[in-house]
Amino acid sequence: MLTYDFSQRGDESLYEYLYLCIRADIENGSIPAGRRLPSKRALAKHLGVSLITVEGAYSQLVAEGYVRAEARRGYYACDLEVRPTRLGQEGPGLPVPASQPTDSYSLVHMAKPAECNSLAQASGSACPGRLARAGRPAGQNLLAHVGWSAEPNPLTHSDVPTDFAHAAHLAEPDQPDYAKQLGAAMHPSVDSSDRAPLIADFSTGSLPLDRFPFSSWAKTVREILSRESEQSLLGDTCAQGALALRTQLAEYLHSFRGMQVRPEQIVVAAGSQVLDNLIVQLLGRERGYAVETPGYSRLASIYRANDAKLAYVPLDDGGISMPHLRASGVNVAHIMPSHQFPTGLVTSVARRYELLAWASEQPGRYIVEDDYDCEFRLSGRPIPALMSVDASSCVIYTNTFAKSLGSSFRIAYMVLPEPLMAIYQEKLGFYSSTVSATEQLALARFISTGEYERHVARTRSYYRSLKNELVDALRSCPVADRIQTEATEAGLHFLMHVDVPAPIEDFLQAARTRGVVLSPLSAFCAPGQALTSGLDGTYVMNFAGLAPNQARPAADAIAQAVQDVLGER
Repeated sequence: MLTYDFSQRGDESLYEYLYLCIRADIENGSIPAGRRLPSKRALAKHLGVSLITVEGAYSQLVAEGYVRAEARRGYYACDLEVRPTRLGQEGPGLPVPASQPTDSYSLVHMAKPAECNSLAQASGSACPGRLARAGRPAGQNLLAHVGWSAEPNPLTHSDVPTDFAHAAHLAEPDQPDYAKQLGAAMHPSVDSSDRAPLIADFSTGSLPLDRFPFSSWAKTVREILSRESEQSLLGDTCAQGALALRTQLAEYLHSFRGMQVRPEQIVVAAGSQVLDNLIVQLLGRERGYAVETPGYSRLASIYRANDAKLAYVPLDDGGISMPHLRASGVNVAHIMPSHQFPTGLVTSVARRYELLAWASEQPGRYIVEDDYDCEFRLSGRPIPALMSVDASSCVIYTNTFAKSLGSSFRIAYMVLPEPLMAIYQEKLGFYSSTVSATEQLALARFISTGEYERHVARTRSYYRSLKNELVDALRSCPVADRIQTEATEAGLHFLMHVDVPAPIEDFLQAARTRGVVLSPLSAFCAPGQALTSGLDGTYVMNFAGLAPNQARPAADAIAQAVQDVLGER
């Protein structure tokens, strides 16, 4: 059994000291590669610490590649020859790609040279070939065939219509006719006798209410109401958010995302949309902002509402296209590197270095790292956050609890680099907190007691099974040869390509008539690109709201829709 003297830990927290001790024993060979570590519960009892302390230490070791977790078997020490490197004491580093130039950006400030490629594999496996369409050679990316010009030709705010063709708002009167056609196809006005009851709606990312941890949350709220004073519950809250919550968020980001941040760098707000507006106010609308296309349309709408210069930048195998980004002339790139919506791309390690190099080249450039569903990497360990390896203070990190706890749970937060935090306090420090003190204190306790991590672990397992069931059903349906699924290992959606010689509107209507609502990937393209994107036939499958017993019926309904448009029924 592992034994350590916690009286020697100094200023370090219990979990961090335990993590450092185990890491040191793995590095010096006291715990050889392949050795099974004690169970979390057994080690906590042996050391006289809480289970949360051991969970935090083990999570950090797993995230950094010192320990691997095997389902239903336990934790095992890794071979150090095949683990990611660590940036001193500042969180995990990214492996340096062999082809990455170092003249424009000092990689020595980011990570030690890594001889292994395990982390690169964790990201790279999620990118090349993921979006390959049926019938294309393996490894050919769908996005390479969508009609993007070989020459950088970004679409800017001044030369495109004012709205994405977003699937959730397709019927709005100010949208292009193509969007209206797609909206009508997704929600056709057919006689009720001809329409099957709704089986599944893959067009929405809303989480089911029964996934919210009502009992544990209610218990936490009761504890807060009984423990906290009236002043703390009902009095004024710090404009950046309750210190208790920001402290817990800083610790969580350190253990889960490898980030070294202080509570003073964190701003809590009522949803990510509030944060996006604050970012524009902080940086200024004149800088120019890049968003990904296909992308999250509401994000572009927020920038337009702030009258900011906007560029739509396409994707390639590695993430956001660097030639297009450079040609756009913007100063801020808003990206989703952990799991891009809606394509599911995970930004490659090499591309992350390129992005950091781009941001460091000129003063005033920033990357907004939208980490909206980082908790739901369904296999393998998560890639360290960009901010964890940012040496130039150019990354703004944002996250939300809307995906992990519920769509209506309107608590989000951002982490600002310290130089930018000073500017925030000067320019925007007059704002009041937009989240009630009770909610913030309850969430802080929910995290500190380990309830949040346990909930995420349960939810991750649930969605992994749900995704696998749906994908298996699609791959075994009668028309499986015409359906290709790109089942990503991250996030709560994946892509499905349907190969039918029929207009997209016909298939959407056939699916809706069979009881299934689908979102075409082309609906998430920048304005004016929907008709020429080459993405027709590819659909965004938001499966989070699907009940487990709906997977097979939904797959059968999609198969029937394929047969309907093929004239086989």
